[in-house]
Amino acid sequence: HWAEVTPGVAYAFTTTGSDLRWRAVLITDPVWLRTPVVNSLRIEYTTQGLHADDYEPDDTCGQASPLQVNGAVQAHTFHQPDDEDWAWFDVTSGTTYVLQTAHAAPNADTILELHDVCHHPILTDTNTFGHDARLLFTAPSDSTFYARVINQDGSVYGEDTDYDLSVRTYHPNGLAVVVAGHN
Repeated sequence: HWAEVTPGVAYAFTTTGSDLRWRAVLITDPVWLRTPVVNSLRIEYTTQGLHADDYEPDDTCGQASPLQVNGAVQAHTFHQPDDEDWAWFDVTSGTTYVLQTAHAAPNADTILELHDVCHHPILTDTNTFGHDARLLFTAPSDSTFYARVINQDGSVYGEDTDYDLSVRTYHPNGLAVVVAGHN
């Protein structure tokens, strides 16, 4: 199956297979009668879905990607029907954490779950008042926790379904960190 593509524009193949071949059809310029020349060629491809994020595959607890506990965000998308995004992070006993989704695009309406072990949710935020979700919890012991994020409507995926996922420690007293110095 040959597909016509435009140089510099991403193309998603609709057929499957394991044999990728390319061909170039060069056409003489009818006005100047010049013979075309290929000076360089670069073909990039991926087996990820069209709107997949950098953390795929992360569709099961066993495929969960690590999430830093410092507020750094991971940019995710719902790239396929009924997509699930999983991440794991380590917690310290007695420490309070904020796990959240933020900056949800128009087609992302996140549901956020906290799991103490795979397939055992202990907290859920269905974001009743918006597209972002937030969970506040105190770790009962030193362990690993899992975050599962799904779209409110699993049939909505692809374009404009991106969101940010992050976790950080919670400081309720308005703690400020001031850094100063000089040469």
